[in-house]
Amino acid sequence: MSHSGNEERARYLEAQRAILRRQMAKIAASIAVTEDQVANTFEQMAEQRPPSEAEQLLAEAEKARNYAEKERGRAVEYGDDD
Repeated sequence: MSHSGNEERARYLEAQRAILRRQMAKIAASIAVTEDQVANTFEQMAEQRPPSEAEQLLAEAEKARNYAEKERGRAVEYGDDD
């Protein structure tokens, strides 16, 4: 492959990398939104349940919020094109 062919290939690969990173950032952000919705649902359910059940639901809500936070971090990481 010629020098210009190598440069062209490198530009192509870099463009593909950027596209994939943007897609992954969007997916991670979407997952975070969904996990927050799941947490909200668990919290709403907990308000209507006996304390023993509510405790379990709130624990699940916390797990969902933690996962959402991780996904928001991934979205930032993937969106950072450095």
